[in-house]
Parts: sequence; C-alpha cells; structure tokens
Amino acid sequence: MTHDDERRLSRELSRRRFVRCSVVLAGTAALAVGGVCVAEAAEFSWPDDDLGAVLALCRAVATAPAPLPSFGEEGTPLSRATRDRLEQRLGSLAAARRAQAQQGARVLRELDAAGVDKARVIAGLGRRIQGDSGAKRLLTPVTALALSTVTTHFDAAADASAELWLDFAKHYHLRVAG
Repeated sequence: MTHDDERRLSRELSRRRFVRCSVVLAGTAALAVGGVCVAEAAEFSWPDDDLGAVLALCRAVATAPAPLPSFGEEGTPLSRATRDRLEQRLGSLAAARRAQAQQGARVLRELDAAGVDKARVIAGLGRRIQGDSGAKRLLTPVTALALSTVTTHFDAAADASAELWLDFAKHYHLRVAG
C-alpha cells in the first residue's frame, strides 16, 4: 500500500465515520425530541372526571348569567362546549397554566360539577369561593379555560373575564342562599 493509498483510505474512513456519527446524532436528537413530545402529551392527559367537570363549567359559562354571543363563530357557545374543543384549548396552554387549570378542575370535581345542573354548578362554585379565600385563585385558570373553550373571543391564559364570572357565581350563591 502506497502513501497515497493510505491517505485516501484515511480520508474515506473519516467520511464514513462522519456519516455514521451524523446518523447516530440525528437519531439521538429525534429520540430526544420525540421523548419531549410524548412527555408533553402525557402531561395534559387529564382524567375523564376532570374533563367532565370542566365541560359542566363550560356549559355554565356559555349560558350564565346570560348566553354569550357567538362572536362570529359557527353555532352557539353552548354547542361549542365539547370535549374535542376543550382538549384543543388544553393543548394550546403552557404547561404551567395547564397545571393550574387542572388544580381548578379537581376543585370542580370535589363539587361534583359534572353530575349536576347549571344552577347547582354556579351555586356550588359561589359557595366555595365565599367560604374559601384561596378557592377563587384555584378556580380562575379553569374558568378561563372554560370561557376560551366556548368562544375564541376569550383567552385561556387571561384571568380578567374568568374573575368576573367567578364574582357572578359568588353573588349568585349569596342571592340563592338568601
């Protein structure tokens, strides 16, 4: 083997090694990114009971204290209170906001929101807010999520409209409780 042959062989090995390393690195990167995506998907996989409770809240915010306008979207806000639409909104939330909303969903589940009518959902929320100063903080993100589920006019990451609706629920409870 001549000196030129050795150099050419060395260069070929370097190219092969480069290509091999590139393939290995690309595969590793793809697995890492895929793992992050799987972790993100698993992170917002909520129990059916939580989703049911939030959907009950969606139906309540769509119609009380008065039916929300359509804001140019098809159908009524009540008709948009669907699991698919709720899951879309969940997927669009930042992980921290999703976690906050899930804490609120757990409070809704404790109130058995999924199994009662709209008036009882609202009164139950109002009673909880009236009796627990931290409850409004827990319920605000999930209420914002509910509002954004029934109409894109509201942002699931913004609290102002959700806080107003929760104030309505509190006053509704006080009025009903008498």
